[in-house]
Amino acid sequence: METKRDKDGFIWPQFPAKLECLFEPPNSRYRVLYGGRGAGKSHSVARALLCMGVQRTIRVLCAREFQ
Repeated sequence: METKRDKDGFIWPQFPAKLECLFEPPNSRYRVLYGGRGAGKSHSVARALLCMGVQRTIRVLCAREFQ
């Protein structure tokens, strides 16, 4: 994981390599993550949404299964 800085000097948070799919391809309508507990998916998705929201206005539906 490396620190990313854009042309305005904004420092982007780091993401595990497994979750880089949150940003590629940039125009995907749906993104689905699945896996076991403790993988940091919820926190990584929240950070990714904040990064995307800084760039442009977005609408989000975030759903989780709970037991």
